[in-house]
Amino acid sequence: MALIKLVSIVSLAVVAICLVMRYMLSYWIGYYEGSYSPLAYRDVLMPFVGIIASILIAMVWFLSLIWKKHRLWTTGMIIGFIVLIGLERLAPYPRDMIAYGLRDRLTHDQSLDELRRFARELEKMPPSGNNKSFTKEDLANTDLRKTYPFLSWSEGASAQETDGVAEVRWGGFIGHWGFNVAINGAKLDLPSSPNSKALRISNDIFVISEAD
Repeated sequence: MALIKLVSIVSLAVVAICLVMRYMLSYWIGYYEGSYSPLAYRDVLMPFVGIIASILIAMVWFLSLIWKKHRLWTTGMIIGFIVLIGLERLAPYPRDMIAYGLRDRLTHDQSLDELRRFARELEKMPPSGNNKSFTKEDLANTDLRKTYPFLSWSEGASAQETDGVAEVRWGGFIGHWGFNVAINGAKLDLPSSPNSKALRISNDIFVISEAD
C-alpha cells in the first residue's frame, strides 16, 4: 500500500479511536471515581491527537490532488472524516457517559436502601451556617464519611439537603456529577436542562452529570 494511503487510513482510524475514547473515559470517571486524571486524557490528549490526525487527513488529500495520485482513496478518507464529525455532532455529549458509569457503580456497590438511609441522616445534621450545605471538608469530619464510602470518591464529595431532597456531588470546574434522593420517598422529576444528563435509578433516586 502506498504511503499516502497508509497515512490517510491510519489518521482516520486515530480520529475514530479518539472519539470513542472520550466516551469510554467519561464512563471510567463515573464508574471508578478514583481521581480526575482521566479528564486530562478526555479533554486534552484525545482532542489534541484528534486534531493532529485531522490535519494529516486534510494534508494527504490536498497532496494527492496536486500529485494526481490516489485521489479517489484520499477523497474517500475525507468523506469518512466528515461522516465521523457529523456523527459526533448528533451523538450525546461524552460527559453524559459519566452518569451511566456512576449509575452502574452505585447500583453495584450500594443498595437503594443505603442511599435512602444516607438521605435521612443528612437531613438530621445541623446546618452548616444558614443552610444544609456541606463541603467535602465538612463531611470529612463526620460519621457520614466513615459510614458511606462513596463520600470519599474522587477526593471527596459535597452534599446538601434542599426542600426534602438530598444531593451528593463530585467534580469541580470541569463539571459536576452525583445523585439526588427524595428523603420522603416521593417521585423526583428528572431535570430537563440540555447541560445535564440524568438517569433514574428508582422513582425517588436519580444520578446526574452536569456541565458547569
